This record gives sequence, C-alpha cells and structure tokens, in this order.
Amino acid sequence: MKKRIAISFSILILALPMVKLAILIQFGFNRDYIIENLCVERDKAINTCQGQCLLSQKLNKASNKEKEQESFLVKLVEQLFIIKNKYVGIKSNHIIGHISKTPVTNSFVIRIFESQIFHPPIFLNRPY
Repeated sequence: MKKRIAISFSILILALPMVKLAILIQFGFNRDYIIENLCVERDKAINTCQGQCLLSQKLNKASNKEKEQESFLVKLVEQLFIIKNKYVGIKSNHIIGHISKTPVTNSFVIRIFESQIFHPPIFLNRPY
C-alpha cells in the first residue's frame, strides 16, 4: 500500500513540470491561431507580441497552480508519512544524560562477518 502511494506521489511530482511543457508545445502548434485570434495586440497592424502575452499569462497561471499543488502535496505527505511523537513532554537528554554521538561497534563481530564475505574463491575439483 505504501509502495503504491509512493509511486503515485512520485508520478504527481514528476507531472507538475510537464504542465509547462504541454503549454509550450500547445503554443508552438497553435501559434498562428493565437496570433490572429487570441493575442491582446491582434488589432494592431504591426504585432510585436506574436502571442507571447497569452503564453506568459498561461505560464503564470500554471506556475501559481503548481505552487499550490506542491504545498498541498507537502502537507499531504507530512500527514501520511511523518509519525508524530506521542510523548512530547519528555525530554530524552534529561533521562539518558550525555550520550556519545559516535557509533560503538564490536570489532569481533565485524571480523566474523568479514571472514564470511571476504575470502579467496573456492574451486571444486570436478572432472570435465
């Protein structure tokens, strides 16, 4: 279940930048129609805008919508995956005291595992 949720969130996060790309592709395909019919400066004889006004408006709307969706996704992920501490009033440093930050390892245990992993290859005498 968590795997499906993680995959769906990753798809949503990756799909957000694709909206701007889709707007640019749509603008490229319909540029002539946008210049003739939808551009703000379409009534002028010399159109210097070339549809960039409509493109900038759509990109601004998409970026605002993207920011809203990102904040929504962040809040949703925080609520789903972050486990909140039930014991907020207890401070661990008063109970435990000073604990060293360096991890303590037992060298004997490490040597046992090293001998099982790092060894020369074993050749079996098999007749071919």
